[in-house]
Formats: sequence, C-alpha cells, structure tokens
Amino acid sequence: MAFKLRSHTQGSLPLHNGGQGSFKKNPFSNIKTPLMVTDPVIDPTEKLKEKPTASEYEEIGRNVTTRRGEQGGVGGMFTDTKITERMDYDDEIPIATGGEQTTNIPEYLETLKKKYPGVPGSVLIKQGFIGPEFEDQLPLDYDQRNRLETSFVPDPAEPPMENPYKSYATGTQSAQDFGASGSYGYTLDPQRAMRIIERGRQTAGSGVQPVEGLGMSQQQGGTSGLVDRDRNNFQAEEQYVLGLKNPDDYKAGLDSGKGYVTEMIKQGRDALRQKYKGQENRAEYQTELDSLIEKGRNYFDSAKSGNFATPEMQERFAASHDTIYNKQQPKQLTRTGGRTGRAKQSSVTSDDTRFLDEYLNQ
Repeated sequence: MAFKLRSHTQGSLPLHNGGQGSFKKNPFSNIKTPLMVTDPVIDPTEKLKEKPTASEYEEIGRNVTTRRGEQGGVGGMFTDTKITERMDYDDEIPIATGGEQTTNIPEYLETLKKKYPGVPGSVLIKQGFIGPEFEDQLPLDYDQRNRLETSFVPDPAEPPMENPYKSYATGTQSAQDFGASGSYGYTLDPQRAMRIIERGRQTAGSGVQPVEGLGMSQQQGGTSGLVDRDRNNFQAEEQYVLGLKNPDDYKAGLDSGKGYVTEMIKQGRDALRQKYKGQENRAEYQTELDSLIEKGRNYFDSAKSGNFATPEMQERFAASHDTIYNKQQPKQLTRTGGRTGRAKQSSVTSDDTRFLDEYLNQ
C-alpha cells in the first residue's frame, strides 16, 4: 500500500482531548462544533513536502502498442508503452491526538493537505483527522498519472540489389533519308547499356521532324526535292537492351535456335564415336550417324522458317535473357525509305523495366 498508517504513534493534528482510550464524540459529526487541533497552522519554518518525483511513483499497470512510421526519414517500428503510476508515499500517517479546538475549518483542511499531500480523505478519516462529511474535500484516491514511453527500431537495411546479368545485348537502328542504319553488339558495362536506353527515351519523346518549304511536318527525314533540317527520323529510331543471364545460351538460341541444333549434332556425333570406339563393324555407327544428320537437317529447316525445333529449345532461349528496354516500330523498320514524301510510323516503347536506373543509382 502506498501510505503507511501508524496506529500507536501520536500525531500533531489531534481530533480529541484526553489520553489514549478516552475519545470523546467525533466533533465532525456536527459541523457547528469547532475542530480540536493543537497546531492548525503549519510552522512557516517547516519545509513543506515537495511534489513527489518520478522515483516516488510505483507502477500499477501498462499497455503496449506498436505502429509503423518514420524517424529521420528512416522507416521502422515504434513501440508505445503507456504506464499508469500511483504515488508511493513512504511517510507513516499517525493517529490524530487530542488538543484544542479549531475555529477555522477551511484552514484546518488546507493544513492537512499541505502536511500530507496526496493522502486520500479515506486514509485521514481512518486515522481520525476528519469525519466522512469532509472526505470529498480531499483527494478521493492516491495521486495517479499516465506516462508514455516510446522507442523506435529502424527496419533492417536492405541489401544492395544484385545484378543477375553477366552481360548485355544491345541494338540501335535509325531511319534515314535513303534507308536505315544500325549497330548491334554485346557489352559487359551497364553504363554503356544505360546510354542506349537514355537515347531511346529521348527520341520516344521527340516531336515530328519539320520539313522546310512545305509548311507541314513529316515523320521521316525529308521529302523529294526539299531540304531537310535533319536527315534522321528521330521518332522512327529503334533501341533495345537485353540482360543476358546465360550469354552462350542466348547466342546459340538466335535465329530460332540454329546454334542449339548445331550443338545437338556435335554432341550426338561425339556420343556415337565413343559408343563404337574400337569396333570393326562400322555399319551400325554409320546408320545412326545418318539418322542424326537427317534429324539435324529437319531441325535446321524448322529454324529457317522461324520456329524452334523443340519446345525445350524455345524454353532454353527464353530463360537465357530478359528484356530490359525495347523501343520498336509497330512494323519492321522500312529500309527503302528515301525522299519519297511518305511518312514513316513513329516508334513505340513496348518495354522499359527501369532495372538499370535502380541498379546504377542504389
């Protein structure tokens, strides 16, 4: 219990006259009867009890909640702990002793509040300082408060983005007055690949190229007999960047998997040579070899027609790379071009994963 009640020690604010065991009728039973006190006024030289500090409160309950938020621009989890505390009053509260009657009830009650700050009226009633009719003029319960403690735990730092690609296949093509030109290749440098992507984004947002002398615009490099402001049709440019997870598989899978067919024939021939090594009868070897060559010929024919010979080959090629950026014409870029006056279609950006933006800027 917060307050210690003293049942045998006499206090300085009595309620009765006479010695112990000779209590008179409680004067608080009649408000007209003056209170009897020996020291109704606090000695001005006496140091008053100060308001209890945090260490003088005892915890009686707590409630913990969590919430997500940011601190200093960093995301994480806040933990809010609401603590309910009650004042821990260590002084013993004596039993009131007898004395002279007081004629100033308000002053007497204020004296009690100052001498025993935070002591509930029920305690002072029990110790004989007041009657029940004065309980509501003093604290009804111990001094109590709520205190909030908040802690913050930042989210774990995300690991750097890993690059799943060993190299990049790149290509760019431009429509010009008399045809088209382009360049294609491979690079290990993601910055070089990024420059091609940036070029594609710029040209995708460019306006139609003006043609002098017509008062109009064409989406090509020029019109017959007129002067161009620019020989290139920026909107008709094409760019792509592919991320290669398996460069060898990607290169073998080009042209509908011709490299896979060549690889199949080579591996099959090596297996036959190993199978029939040291045997004098070569007829069976030649029969199986002819069958392998015929199978390869059929696979090549399929690749020439634009189809992978087997679903496994197509799946192998698809798994070898990802499209990072692809800005293409709706139809194949027209190479006949020239100063015909015919407007070429604008290119469209069909893929832009922005992978390199995130990877290079992390």
